[in-house]
Amino acid sequence: MIYFLFDSLLEPTFVLSAEGHIIYCNETAAIVCGSTPRKLVRAKIKLAQAIQFAEPLDALANLTNITTATPYKELKFSTESYENGKAQITIQPYTPQPDAVEYIVFFRDVTLEERLQKKYRAELEQKESYIHELQSARNQLELYSKNLESLVKKRTAEIQDLNILMKALLDSLNQAFFVFDQNGICAPFYSRACIDMLEVVPSGQNIWDVLKIPTEKVEGFQNWLLTLFSEMLPFDDLKPLGPTHFPHTTKSISLEYFPIRNENDKIEKIVCVGSDVTDLVLAQNQAEQDRAKVDSILKMIQNKKELRMFLLETKSQIASLGQEFAQLASHPDNNRDSILRILHTIKGGAATFSYNALKDTAHKLEEHMLPEHGPMTEMNTAHELKKVIESEASSIISFYNDVFGELQPQEDENTVFSPQDIQTILKFQKIDDLRNYLEEKIHFQPVKNLVSQFGIVIEKTALLLEKPVQPLQIRNDLTLVPRKVFDPFFSSFIHVLRNSVDHGIESSSIRQQLGKDPAGTVTLEFNLIYEEKKYLQVKYRDDGQGIHPSQIRAKLTQKNIPHAHLSDDQVIYYVFNPSFSTRDNATETSGRGIGLDAVKYEVDQLGGKLEIRTELNKYTEFIFLLPYPKKNTVILSKSA
Repeated sequence: MIYFLFDSLLEPTFVLSAEGHIIYCNETAAIVCGSTPRKLVRAKIKLAQAIQFAEPLDALANLTNITTATPYKELKFSTESYENGKAQITIQPYTPQPDAVEYIVFFRDVTLEERLQKKYRAELEQKESYIHELQSARNQLELYSKNLESLVKKRTAEIQDLNILMKALLDSLNQAFFVFDQNGICAPFYSRACIDMLEVVPSGQNIWDVLKIPTEKVEGFQNWLLTLFSEMLPFDDLKPLGPTHFPHTTKSISLEYFPIRNENDKIEKIVCVGSDVTDLVLAQNQAEQDRAKVDSILKMIQNKKELRMFLLETKSQIASLGQEFAQLASHPDNNRDSILRILHTIKGGAATFSYNALKDTAHKLEEHMLPEHGPMTEMNTAHELKKVIESEASSIISFYNDVFGELQPQEDENTVFSPQDIQTILKFQKIDDLRNYLEEKIHFQPVKNLVSQFGIVIEKTALLLEKPVQPLQIRNDLTLVPRKVFDPFFSSFIHVLRNSVDHGIESSSIRQQLGKDPAGTVTLEFNLIYEEKKYLQVKYRDDGQGIHPSQIRAKLTQKNIPHAHLSDDQVIYYVFNPSFSTRDNATETSGRGIGLDAVKYEVDQLGGKLEIRTELNKYTEFIFLLPYPKKNTVILSKSA
């Protein structure tokens, strides 16, 4: 028997004598046994000795009784190299000579699916070996021209037997295996799995029809084929540009390509192999969801205080969202900007703490509410998405309650009276002085308590955008501020942070070209200043590319907004306008023109002012002046 036909098979194959000794095995079979083909054959090892089966395989003990191929039987097994393996085994008799019977054992190790995929190159070498064999046959035909007719018959019979055997082997694989030429015509040679995986018989068909390439993309696919066969670039560099997945109705099918080369090392044909990776894709999706849950839980544990602030703010935003939706019936367009600001704030916070479901739903409703979608006629969809947001937020809050207890505002959680404070209180002689001291201690907090989550926002956004950014530097974070007054502003401020990392900070390669540190720098500074009255000054600065007036003018021109009368210093303030963005396509972090609008809205609500300072390729600085309320005003607004 021509045993070398089995050498390149990825499936373990043994040939046994009538006494059960291994007289041949391919490399894959030897690997399973933890040995080499030569050792197994020379030692006259029996298969049951080389592989320990969990239950007896009756056919091995009675080989001489086998007259036809046995049905595949699935057994658990173990060897020196493998534990807890599982295989499907069939034995079929083969008569190499009239007076001799040998037994072929096909050992389909179902635990080696991933390793089988890595062995396809060996299978392609088998095909090349077959081509060389045909060439050798042609030479022999010339040498034995006198016996041409009989020799042709003999070789034809051998080839037919070989094709039958190869077809049987291919059909035993769980991959869709077929071949196509430079014209894109599929050969009649294919595995049975093609019918199930590709839902078509490839033979004689165009490869682009077999792979269900959309009509508008067929020309591009044909150009890819031309480039592959002409080898303008190395095959391994070009093959990833082809389709990597087949659009099956219910399964996930991956596609791989392998070249078949002729004697001149030119690509003659290409083998396409389809593999069912449905379970792998499901496992990867589940793993991604699990990682997101773990990330969320870790953020919850590590940043309990910041998370509680986010959830309280989200709870308030959900209530505001309900009020805005209630007014949509009578004011369908007037409420859009308010709703978009609320959604963008919810989305930004949810992204910070890895609540991806809430983030994605807020993003969908945000898209649905955009002005370019025209009048709000499809309110059912908007209301359904709003209900999903409420449900997801409620689920997150419920989980927080289960872990940490009921979510409630804790006005005094940052109020700590030290022994020195007690001594100070005892020294007060006037009740008004004592009341002022206590009001400041209870209702005014260091600003660091309001911005403690900002570092997480920077880190999360930088990681998402794959930009190295140094930790946020905060100056004067002990400045006392009334939290109740400034909470909405600082909740919206995360949009400044995310836009800064997205639009401002360049990629590390561009920063290096400009002579900058590869990692961006961002700073936040607080000061109390006096300009006719007292203000809280908030300065945020990044050392990025600055704001390009030309980009803003181009977008204003696109939107038909007059701007010729504005200077560059004036035109840059359009970054705070509703629905304005220099980004053509919306991303997870920007592109709606909503984020900075939400910040400006809160500044206007406080009666504050803002200023932008920027220099191209140097920096951008946002300065916010927020009126600083008197202490008694804070107390009165709080009690009201």
